Amino acid sequence: MRRVWVRKFSSFDEERQADREYWAAIPPDDRVAILDEMRAEWASWKGHGEQGLRRTVRIVELPER
Repeated sequence: MRRVWVRKFSSFDEERQADREYWAAIPPDDRVAILDEMRAEWASWKGHGEQGLRRTVRIVELPER
């Protein structure tokens, strides 16, 4: 179960700054885990089966200089 908390801000700029600081304080691996949890929750609402993040690999040929 996820906790929900609320903060009140006096401006949208103040809210944006607090949002940036909040997400910057969370380690990258935890941010990816949160994203995957949100994706799985969305998939259950839409009736999609269990699926992880898609992996895409491309080889890009760059012209020689």
